[in-house]
Amino acid sequence: MLSMITPPVAIAAYAAANIAQVSGWTTGWVAAMVGWSTFFIPFLFVLEPALLFEGSLASIAWNLMRNLLGIYVGTAAIVGYGFTMLSPLHRWLYGALALAILIPPNTFPGANMLDWTGLAVAAVVVTFDFLRSRAARTAPQARAS
Repeated sequence: MLSMITPPVAIAAYAAANIAQVSGWTTGWVAAMVGWSTFFIPFLFVLEPALLFEGSLASIAWNLMRNLLGIYVGTAAIVGYGFTMLSPLHRWLYGALALAILIPPNTFPGANMLDWTGLAVAAVVVTFDFLRSRAARTAPQARAS
């Protein structure tokens, strides 16, 4: 199924490129970059059984929410847009945070601490970017009145 977005096959990407009248090759690679999580999620299923609903309800919910945040942060890093456009520095930060969050806590000694650090910093950075985007949206309205 991933061949639909992965060059050189990328049938869906090439069809979309034809409709948009843009380069099919570039569209295929952009589709593969945006769909990065579809390549990564099977490894999460193997390394974190809670994502396959094995374990307590709290463990399942925690791992699901943690990995969703990691995928959001990683996608924002790749695409360059979270709540607003991200600077290159923010993109690198988001990418590092995504890696810290998505590495399963039982992978190596210290991975649990890396996970918690990534979660804490990501919560602060994402909240800051959200508040900054809200301020940017309300600023034009304040100037208009």
